[in-house]
Amino acid sequence: MNSTTYCFIFYSFIKYLTIFLKSANLRLSLIIGFILGYVISRSSFDFSLGIKQAYLYKNTSLTKAFILLLALSMIILFILKIIFDFYNINLISNISNTNDISILTLVGSFIIGFSIIITSNCASGILVDLAKGKLKGLIGVIFFIIGSVIGYISLKLFSKTNLFIKTSSKVFLSNNIYYLTMLICSLLILFIFYLIVKKYENKYLKQDFNLKINNNLNDQLINNSSKKLFSYKTYYRLFIKNWSFMISSVLISICATLILVINNKTWGVSKPFLTFFVYLCNIFKINLSNDIFDEFIKITNNGLLNDSSTLINISLFIGCLVCFLLANKFKFELKISKKEFFCFIIGGFLLGFGASLANGCSVGAMYSKISTFDLSGWVFLIGMIIGIFIGIKIFIKKQNNIIQVNRW
Repeated sequence: MNSTTYCFIFYSFIKYLTIFLKSANLRLSLIIGFILGYVISRSSFDFSLGIKQAYLYKNTSLTKAFILLLALSMIILFILKIIFDFYNINLISNISNTNDISILTLVGSFIIGFSIIITSNCASGILVDLAKGKLKGLIGVIFFIIGSVIGYISLKLFSKTNLFIKTSSKVFLSNNIYYLTMLICSLLILFIFYLIVKKYENKYLKQDFNLKINNNLNDQLINNSSKKLFSYKTYYRLFIKNWSFMISSVLISICATLILVINNKTWGVSKPFLTFFVYLCNIFKINLSNDIFDEFIKITNNGLLNDSSTLINISLFIGCLVCFLLANKFKFELKISKKEFFCFIIGGFLLGFGASLANGCSVGAMYSKISTFDLSGWVFLIGMIIGIFIGIKIFIKKQNNIIQVNRW
């Protein structure tokens, strides 16, 4: 079967899946998740690798795109909040999954940052790898789930001890003046961060670095090909050519805001893995503690496809898969070295464990929280940056003045 046939099959699958969804919100979540998967895969956008790329490869394009993503998301959300308040509709104050700030937020984010260096992935990146047909994606998913389960049990146990020290209870601002203050302060921080990144970029661009771009197709050959509308050149531009990180930032910010408006909760990738674990336990008649997994037992009892977060993850995976099929990038890669095998086991486990401790991954606990003015997102970012730098110092050897840009 060719790529078109595969895509028709997935289109039919999504079309008929929407028939079984109970509400319009779930149908919209399915569509948005599909778009997110396609956008993330089309540009190779990653929510956690910007710092690593900037430090190791002196390439700041992803870092700048993430700054733009945060700024756009906050501005869009603030404007929507003003509009919603005018019609007496609560947009932010009713969000159900705001985070406590505790020592575990820092510990979990540090572990995630550290494990990102081992796997070069976050939770969304694992789904992308799985959609590409990579064995490391499957290993990552399995051990991410195992790590999430153990991490979640640990979180529940720690929450009953003195180790769970909250710096504040639900640090989340509810007054419009505070929202405006937070918006201005956040944009100022992002602007300062952008200036630092630009200075860092200019410093290394002045040096004689070699730029190595790993693209499989030669743009020059494509530009010299047929100018007919129905040609390979058109297909290449529509379905294969990489999108810039900036374009993806705009599209992701819109999709994430729509998820918030539709479902009244922020976008997250890691918790649906736990939901899936509980669902599997129900299938195999494995009894779980209600005291620990009560939240997820309720979700699965209501139906797995009735959970918007799980539905978004499923459709995100399908969107990634369709993107790779259209670009002829899907390929089963089952051969990995023993070293890589153990790295993906350890890294996947640590990613899941850290995500449970921090109550989310780089998407749910960092991007979504910062963009909705939740202070826990900034705490997560600090912990993750520290973890990334320590991981680099331990595992990564100094690069030989080469800027590597691998977009696929």
